[in-house]
Amino acid sequence: MPTKPVRDVPDHVHMHLKRRAEKNRRSLNQELLRILEESISQPSESNRQVAREARKAEQDRTPSWAVESRELKRTMREGRQVCAMR
Repeated sequence: MPTKPVRDVPDHVHMHLKRRAEKNRRSLNQELLRILEESISQPSESNRQVAREARKAEQDRTPSWAVESRELKRTMREGRQVCAMR
């Protein structure tokens, strides 16, 4: 597994990570790995938004020739009634 050092970490970030690692009973390295793994395993908000928009677009996309079955049945019934009246 490659080792990648993190350079020029601001003091306040280092202290925050160190406290978080202590709180979670992990080493600083283990905590950083956990944070990195979690960040890539969860979809970002922008990805979730894109997925929501794609689902909505798919739901809204109804072909012009598509007809609801209730409408089709009603139209067929009405057509039969018109034909019967002639």
